[in-house]
Amino acid sequence: HVGSDGSLQEVVACRPVTMTKATFATAALLLLAMAPSVSGHAWLTEPPSRNAVGSARNGYCPQCGNGAGICGDGNQWPQSSNYLGGENEGVKRTYTAGEIVELAVQVTAHHRGHMEVRICDQRLGPLTPDPEGPSGCLNKWVLHRVAPEEMYGDCVPNDPRGSCQPLDPNHPERWYLPPGVGQHKMHFRIPANLQCENCTMQWRWWTANSCIPADGYGCYFWHIEQRGWNADTWCGTMCGTCSGSFLQANASHASGQKRRCAEEFRNCAD
Repeated sequence: HVGSDGSLQEVVACRPVTMTKATFATAALLLLAMAPSVSGHAWLTEPPSRNAVGSARNGYCPQCGNGAGICGDGNQWPQSSNYLGGENEGVKRTYTAGEIVELAVQVTAHHRGHMEVRICDQRLGPLTPDPEGPSGCLNKWVLHRVAPEEMYGDCVPNDPRGSCQPLDPNHPERWYLPPGVGQHKMHFRIPANLQCENCTMQWRWWTANSCIPADGYGCYFWHIEQRGWNADTWCGTMCGTCSGSFLQANASHASGQKRRCAEEFRNCAD
């Protein structure tokens, strides 16, 4: 095109842009790929938890068990999806009193913190009276970790095996999440005096990526650092502190009172 002054000018043709179905589908996939992940963080795989199978009941997301539900509910599904109403009926695993059991969790988003395992000496359901209360069944049977010396006998500092981490002398029920995503295995002992025909195990994870969710973190990480472990890789910016008074204290209580400042995950297995 020649302008009024005699110069050559480029003409850019303008026309409506129409998006075909194929183009639209591609764009939608790109948008989904760019969206932040909300796929959850972790779940109990051994023994198989009630929510282990992805379905409409859990939004096809077995690892989305965060929230206040006893057996896990992120408040992103229907109210009936709290895994207290009869999901996965029947006993899935049988253990013996006093036995060492290997549990496994699948971690998809690493948020540090610690895990605990408890057993209700009845099948946990909607009519179970206040199972997490002071006299509830889940506070009656709190499992303790197996000492690394008893489990393996050849553990070294920064050992990649999760059960090699030193015991927390003040909280023997805690298993701290080692660095790294994927499957983690931990070993606990079934209480020697526990007897029940239809029990429910509860796995609970207190995350620690945004705050220190419970007392004693600082002393534990100081404890393992003194034994040659790289504590910073376990706790990051949420290591806490450990004063002399805490070091001398004999914490005889379990981790019952929590600060509830961070995300928590719960699963149940039968």
